[in-house]
Amino acid sequence: MPVDWEIAQEDTVWTQFANAGEAPENFVIIDNPETAGINTSAKTLKFTVLAEANPWAGAVSSAYGEITFTQVSNTLQVMVYKDVISNVGLKVEGEGLDPIEVMVPNTVTGAWELL
Repeated sequence: MPVDWEIAQEDTVWTQFANAGEAPENFVIIDNPETAGINTSAKTLKFTVLAEANPWAGAVSSAYGEITFTQVSNTLQVMVYKDVISNVGLKVEGEGLDPIEVMVPNTVTGAWELL
């Protein structure tokens, strides 16, 4: 970690689910729409959730190995750039563990926000 969209083909280690067909063009690396401010990277991932998708549509990857949570390292963060206010979710699952899922809405549109 962190997941870095600057690496070509990084999007191919992820699998979409519940997105009304999981078309590849709905999960692609693109040029960053706003490189000023908190996200100055050149590339980002664009995930288009279709109107027909299930409310739990998302993407999953096991390419990054296990995550170990400690007293010092216990926070997951995601930067989002959205044109609507809606929930963003992160879910962590592991063998023999209850899943942990956090859903929070973004609070700004048309700009990067760290959640």
